[in-house]
Amino acid sequence: TSFLKFNVPIENSLFAVIRHRNHLGVLSANALTGLGNVYFYNFKTGADRAYGGAMGHKEIGTDIWGMIAADGNADGYVNLLDKDIVWTQQAGEKGYKSGDYKLNVQVNNPDKNDIWLPNIGSGSQVPE
Repeated sequence: TSFLKFNVPIENSLFAVIRHRNHLGVLSANALTGLGNVYFYNFKTGADRAYGGAMGHKEIGTDIWGMIAADGNADGYVNLLDKDIVWTQQAGEKGYKSGDYKLNVQVNNPDKNDIWLPNIGSGSQVPE
């Protein structure tokens, strides 16, 4: 990976927000640490690393945390709309689709059963 560069002065604490097309946004729980003009933050090392704790991101492997998937309509919630409106209409299609919750270029049952179903009821913890 490469570092992101922003050409703006940092005067207060800097927090990171990450958004993805069909995942819930995640916000760093703490200010980023910096060395010179380079700031660091690791979301994947524990529940307490995201704002909202375990509600702000998901353990996707032993001690590995990632974003919560299946927000196909990008409204900040994983709910029936993401299945009934997004996934159902795209089921069977291939390509860069918002209903492709597994991110494998196919919209099919594993997207619904393996990703959407376990995440239903989740909501973004990123403040408006």
